Amino acid sequence: GLSWFKSAAGKLTVDRLKMTLPMFKDIYIQIYLSQTLSVLGLSLTNGVPITVALKACRGVVSNRVFGRFLDDVNNHVNEGRGIAVGFNESPMVPPMVRQMVTTGEQTGNLGLVMTRVSDFYERELNKRIVLLSKAVEPVMLIVMGAAYLSNVFGFLGITRALTQFVIEMGLSPYTLILILTVLYLILGCLIDGFSMIVMTAPIVIPLIEAAKFDTVGFGIYLVLMMERAQITPP
Repeated sequence: GLSWFKSAAGKLTVDRLKMTLPMFKDIYIQIYLSQTLSVLGLSLTNGVPITVALKACRGVVSNRVFGRFLDDVNNHVNEGRGIAVGFNESPMVPPMVRQMVTTGEQTGNLGLVMTRVSDFYERELNKRIVLLSKAVEPVMLIVMGAAYLSNVFGFLGITRALTQFVIEMGLSPYTLILILTVLYLILGCLIDGFSMIVMTAPIVIPLIEAAKFDTVGFGIYLVLMMERAQITPP
């Protein structure tokens, strides 16, 4: 249940997903790097020892996977190898950050360099979030519209009436699929595949269940219909 997500294993799994999901991985890494570099830059500029600054970063960044990276950096510092070694050895750190940290450590301007890199990442992160929100907005509108239609159909009894109608007609599952295929062929010429499936699901799924059609097979069928809608003119 939901209690699993609050457990140590659940939190670690979520943290791993944040660092591995293709669409969100880069965003989370930018967030954590920006937080880390901001704390380190501010601390080093004000004369705070680097080990203390790294401990402060560990408290700011809540992700356990990224926290292990900070622990590795701290270990390198305690061994006298410097902070740049830990950044250079981590695959999650972009090459630009590695180079800037190395240069900053060699020139003695590590605090200033980290602050500037943090500011750059913050600006880039804001741009990326804006672009992501613009991409997600249409999808959210479609999902919200489908949820609203589902409630309306349920309140008016449309879904129940159609389900009863299918049962009384005695249509076989394959006859029903044939009818739906014709419907999706028409809709595919008017709207995109994702919108088509989301908008019709509140009505179609109860019909499929009433016809006792295999749900896994129907899911494969929906995927094929979505793909076909992408190539249907116009």
